[in-house]
Amino acid sequence: MTVAGRRAARPSALRAMPVTIMIVAVLFPVLASPARADEIRPIRFPIEGRSRFSNDFGAPRSGGRSHQGNDIFASKLQQVVAVVDAKISLARLDSSGNAGNIVVLRDAQGWEYSYMHLNNDSPGTDDGANMAEWAMAPGLRQGSRVVAGQPIAYVGDSGNAEGTAPHLHFEIHAPDDSVLNPFESLQAASREPFANNHPGAASPAGSIDLVDRAPGGIRISGWSIDPDTTGPVTVMAYPNGRWGGEAKASKERGDLATAYPTSGSRHGFSMLVPVSDPGRVTTCVYGANVEAGLAGRLGCPSLDVAVNPFGSIDQVDRQPGGVNVSGWVIDPDVAESTDVHVYVDGAFAGSSGGAIERSDVASAFPAYGSAHGFSLDLTVSEGFHVMCAYGINVASGQNSLIGCRWIMNTTDPWSNLDRAERQGSVITVAGWATDPDTRAPVPLHTYLDGIHVGLAGADIPRPDLPAAYPRYGERHGFGFDLPVNSAPHTVCVYAINEGPGHNTLVGCRTV
Repeated sequence: MTVAGRRAARPSALRAMPVTIMIVAVLFPVLASPARADEIRPIRFPIEGRSRFSNDFGAPRSGGRSHQGNDIFASKLQQVVAVVDAKISLARLDSSGNAGNIVVLRDAQGWEYSYMHLNNDSPGTDDGANMAEWAMAPGLRQGSRVVAGQPIAYVGDSGNAEGTAPHLHFEIHAPDDSVLNPFESLQAASREPFANNHPGAASPAGSIDLVDRAPGGIRISGWSIDPDTTGPVTVMAYPNGRWGGEAKASKERGDLATAYPTSGSRHGFSMLVPVSDPGRVTTCVYGANVEAGLAGRLGCPSLDVAVNPFGSIDQVDRQPGGVNVSGWVIDPDVAESTDVHVYVDGAFAGSSGGAIERSDVASAFPAYGSAHGFSLDLTVSEGFHVMCAYGINVASGQNSLIGCRWIMNTTDPWSNLDRAERQGSVITVAGWATDPDTRAPVPLHTYLDGIHVGLAGADIPRPDLPAAYPRYGERHGFGFDLPVNSAPHTVCVYAINEGPGHNTLVGCRTV
């Protein structure tokens, strides 16, 4: 397939941008560079393996253009290699326009070699997903040094080559930007196998020590060392084959000084790899060679990534007038707090800002901090209810169910007669009583053999009660003595209801 000329493939404004992957919406058409007299450049053939090409330089193309290079037909994903020792002067991941994905090399004399229509499909497909890891060799970027025969990209059909057989459009431009017909250079090109044994070619080594979900993506930490230098390695990440950013491996790692005494200890890295879609994410991480040569793959860890809020309902406590529900919630896309909405029997019952400090949450999810707890008071009528809490989504994703609880809301007093014991002419009675509608002590009525014998109040401290009823305090115990004669007697204690509900029997004993 054709391109719109040399300047169409390599706009001068793009050439100077110091970035790894440049995103450009269209390829601006300009006039083709002037043709140069035939010359044979000493190059390595640009594709590894079987291929075919013809002398189609100068052939007419649509829009009044002429073909500025040769098309080399090969199988999709065949390796594309550097034709000379050079630097990458342009690396663009953009499958639109005429050229599609493109890499340009510039050698020490200023000659440039352009590779166009590089792969934009997932392996085995024609999906146009344009994943960085399968367009350009991992670990390379604009400014990287390469040597002849080094793999730099993959054959594809991006740009206006979609719908045609996969091929590489290859161009050669002189330092004065005149275009050279590459046909004779390709015919004479060497096909020597790549030998990664030149000085400085040793690939970086390293390890991935931590992979965890973090606000906005995945946090990956580890280390990387290039054995040819004490300088920092650039680490590059590819989540599910896409470009995920880079970081310098220059953080202090004292443990490395023992294992690599000649390299020093400043070779650690920690990087946030952006992720916006849920599912299993496999992130391959590479240490880029400081000199020309192949990158070192540090690992390809996988992590199941959620984007919807998650959390827990930890407790539902009865309190005067209703219940209190508490727990925590996190939206994995952000470190900020997340709102919680609660529904009772399908009807909205209230919301919480979800920003209460929870040190236990921070310990479990350190990247998100501690301000993710919620506590919400709900007015609930008597009877059986279903209560559900939802985390309200902040960024990508959707609102999600945190959990549901059944509630049996009663208004009658709770109580228990712990003991009624007789010693001689005295019966000692003890227990506790709480009215769910109030925190105040509950009045008690006591009957001996069916006859009302006195009033009392359940107001003695009982430190064990707050564990079961945390919102009512501990002053709900009772204890008193009843004088009796020697015959057996039946003692009954009743809790007197306050507000809605009924009086209830605490218990009866015959002693």
